[in-house]
Amino acid sequence: MKAFLNKKIDFSNFVIFDGAMGTMLQTYGLKAGELPESYNILHPEIIKKVHKGYLDAGADVITTNTFGANRLKLEKYGYDGVEVDIEGIGADTRAEYTSFIKELKAALGPKGYIVSATVPAKTADYINDQWTGAYDYKAIGQYADRVVLMTYDEHWSGGTPGPVASYDWVEDVINFAVKEILPQKVVMGIAAYGYDWTIDGKNGKAVTASEINDYIKRYGGKILWNDTYKVPYYRYKDEKGNDRIVWFENAQSTQFKLKLAKAKGLQGIAIWRLGLENSEFWKGLSPK
Repeated sequence: MKAFLNKKIDFSNFVIFDGAMGTMLQTYGLKAGELPESYNILHPEIIKKVHKGYLDAGADVITTNTFGANRLKLEKYGYDGVEVDIEGIGADTRAEYTSFIKELKAALGPKGYIVSATVPAKTADYINDQWTGAYDYKAIGQYADRVVLMTYDEHWSGGTPGPVASYDWVEDVINFAVKEILPQKVVMGIAAYGYDWTIDGKNGKAVTASEINDYIKRYGGKILWNDTYKVPYYRYKDEKGNDRIVWFENAQSTQFKLKLAKAKGLQGIAIWRLGLENSEFWKGLSPK
C-alpha cells in the first residue's frame, strides 16, 4: 500500500500514522462498552499484533491505545488515577512536560485521583541530555503524587553487555532522586527481564526469566552470581559457536533492591512489566 501511495503522492513532507484502532480491536473481540485502555493490559498480544500490522502496512508512527483516556472514564470504571509514561521527548520539552504534570494534577487532584509520573533514571540533572533532560525531578515531584524511577536498562540490548540494574547504580539513582523528591513519593522500578549479548556486545536481545531457564536446559551450565553488582548472569555458547552472556534480574537480586527501597524510605516498587516475570521472581518480593 505504501509503495502504491508513494507513486501517487509526494510524501517527502508527510508522516503516516496508524488509524482506526477501535475498529481493529473490535475485529479482535473488543465488546461494546468495554474500556479500550483496559484491553491493553488484558490482551497485550492482540495490541502487539495490531501494531505490527500497521508497521507492516507502512505506518511511520503507531500510537498507544490510550488516546481516549479521560477523567470521565476514571469515574465510570473506578480507577484510582493515571500513570504518565512519556519517554524520548527531548531536553527541549522540559518546561512543557512539567507543565503537563502540573495541569493534570490540578484537573484530577481535587477529585481524589492519583497522578503518577514514570521518569528515566539519572544520577545527576543533565538538563541537555536527550534521554533524561526533559524530566525535572524536583519540579515533577512537587506536583505528582508519586514518581516511578526507571531504575533499569543501565545496560541494554543496543549497547555493551552489563547488568540491567547493578546495585550501586540503582543506589546512586535513588540517592539523587530523594534529594529532589520526597522519598515517600518515590517508587523504585524493578526489571523482570534481562539482555543476552555476544561477549563482544553484538546481537543483543531482551529475554524473559522463562527463556533463561530454557537456555539452561538447552545449553547446560548454571546461573552465576556477581557479588559486586549483586545480580545474576549466565554464559553459554550458541548453535553457531558464539560465546554469549546474559545479565538479568531474579529473586536474589530483587531482594537486595527491595531492602534498598525500604532503607531509603521509598513509597514502594514497580515492576516492568507483568507477564515477563515467573513464579521464582515473585519469591524475591515476599517478606523475609
